[in-house]
Amino acid sequence: MLGHAGQVQAVAFCPDGRRGLSAATDGTLILWDLATGAALTTLIGHAAPVTSLVIDPDGEMAFSGSVDGTIRCWHIDEGRSTHILKGHSGPVRSLQFTTQGALLSASDDQTLLLWNLSTHQPSYTWTGHTDRVVAV
Repeated sequence: MLGHAGQVQAVAFCPDGRRGLSAATDGTLILWDLATGAALTTLIGHAAPVTSLVIDPDGEMAFSGSVDGTIRCWHIDEGRSTHILKGHSGPVRSLQFTTQGALLSASDDQTLLLWNLSTHQPSYTWTGHTDRVVAV
């Protein structure tokens, strides 16, 4: 599978098992057909390297975190960014969904954020870390 102009930093798979996404230092995401290895579409929007990636449990939306401190929400089938989540003051290093379907993000700004995806705002912030948070 060739397609990114930069190093791949994260990979996530759609629940249907037929498609996957990759995210890279070139600031792009690529949606792949896993059976053929063909690139289906390239998602462009981040202003800096993409460092983290997760797909929601129903496989409709993807979320990508970047060195630019933002999280982009992507409609996978439409291949477009729907929202930009802003709340971190440093690079976003990790994204994960909770078992209840809420999105968590970790950042070099020493915080973890729990996101309300209806309002596109953080609903809770964990503070107190003395160094960057690199995983959820």
